[in-house]
Amino acid sequence: MTKSFDKKQIGLAAACALALGILSGAAFAQSATIERDAKDRTYVEDNRDAIVRSGFGLCWHTGFGPPPASGPECDPKIVAYVAPPVPKSEPVPAPAMVQPPVVAAAPEAPPKVYEPPQRPARKDRN
Repeated sequence: MTKSFDKKQIGLAAACALALGILSGAAFAQSATIERDAKDRTYVEDNRDAIVRSGFGLCWHTGFGPPPASGPECDPKIVAYVAPPVPKSEPVPAPAMVQPPVVAAAPEAPPKVYEPPQRPARKDRN
């Protein structure tokens, strides 16, 4: 016994496969944008990944994630750190060669002979 499919059933199966393929692609694209650094973002971003600003030019913060760090985009009071200039030092002249004074060697002491320590005398226990 063999079953064969007619044109109506084949057309319906192809339409279902096509619809599932399109819907799964859209769902995948949506999940990829939602999961993209959602917990690490501190500012609200629009669909161009630009920070959303109020009418006064202030940046909008999200309600979750770490506190936003100050930056030149959103904090007008921030000043870029400029390292202070390093003072140019004058070359140090090489020290003059000084001859150390000659010292006569002291006579050597004779080596000490090892003597074991003295034990205290034994007391009679009776």
